[in-house]
Amino acid sequence: MSAQTASAPKYGAEPVTPVIVKTGGDDSDPKSAKLPGNRVSIESAMAFAETVAGPTWASSQSTSNGRIVEVNVMDGSTPVSYKPTSRHKLTSVTIEFGLARLIAMESGVAALDDVLLLLTSAEIPFTPGKIGNWHSSKANFPQQITRVTVMDGDRRAFVHECKNKDVTVQIDFNLN
Repeated sequence: MSAQTASAPKYGAEPVTPVIVKTGGDDSDPKSAKLPGNRVSIESAMAFAETVAGPTWASSQSTSNGRIVEVNVMDGSTPVSYKPTSRHKLTSVTIEFGLARLIAMESGVAALDDVLLLLTSAEIPFTPGKIGNWHSSKANFPQQITRVTVMDGDRRAFVHECKNKDVTVQIDFNLN
């Protein structure tokens, strides 16, 4: 499996950058098939910067401002999606792997659209494709993805219980 991303302009809107989280291994990487657990990769045309420099990260943030405009979950043959309705509240996406989580959350001032995308993985560190600003990062979680939850502010807006081993979550982030 490999993910390809690029800015996808939508008619009459700001360019949208997909941030793609894939689970289930990487067929193009022969080493990943030998690793135990569930291989998780993040791919983005937009750069991310580690909040603390080093060979792995527990949190990284986008280098561009924007807002989450859609979340798509591909879990089997029927994709499901959610579009945030409130621009006055910050949106977050929690991807659960049993007890471990990967959280993609807007961070900043919603009213001013001065918002970055913050990725946090407190339980399992990610290894970026390169140190510093990165576009791809990988980690090995002990369990497969179990649930995707989207919060609009303090309101649970969307929940999807995952049923398949290979799941892809695409977070569309419009660039300001």
